[in-house]
Amino acid sequence: MSTMTAPEKEPEAPAQIAEKPEWEKRWRYENVITATLEGNFVPKTIEQARKLVEKRFGCVYHKLPLEFQRDTNLLMEAMMQSSGHELGRAQEEVKENLTPEFFIEAIRQGIAGWILKYAPSNMQDNDEVVTACVSNDGTALQHASPKHRKSRLMQRIAIAQNPESIKHADSPSRRTQAFAERIINNYR
Repeated sequence: MSTMTAPEKEPEAPAQIAEKPEWEKRWRYENVITATLEGNFVPKTIEQARKLVEKRFGCVYHKLPLEFQRDTNLLMEAMMQSSGHELGRAQEEVKENLTPEFFIEAIRQGIAGWILKYAPSNMQDNDEVVTACVSNDGTALQHASPKHRKSRLMQRIAIAQNPESIKHADSPSRRTQAFAERIINNYR
């Protein structure tokens, strides 16, 4: 078992960094971010955590204490910064407590593609969440529940958004296949 040693000097908090010249700010933020990712620095406030998430494209979110991860605004920011990938790194306890409204808002913010992949199964089966997601990114159909992958309506919504998404549909009917072919042929 490895033990983690504390840094000789605690990295400066983002508020202290703000007073430095621009080149030094970037360098110091990188040091704080590296220390956070290595587990050697834990932000003391949600504001410090938010600044770290904003500066590092969300990638420090999963290393933050659970109390900060439970903040849905912070998770939304991390998802926006990481194109949704930080949802995949969120702790299960955090994901299980997210509401359909959270996912719908994330989709409105433009994070449709990866939402269903990392969403808990109850959201992959939620009609409203799946419809919103597939309407924005047809390929998201591959991460929907089997019920939605078989749904003719959901297949058509996905195909209308991206005809190539037919490959993610479960047992598409001949009419659905013809619909996809017509759309693909219109693009040529």
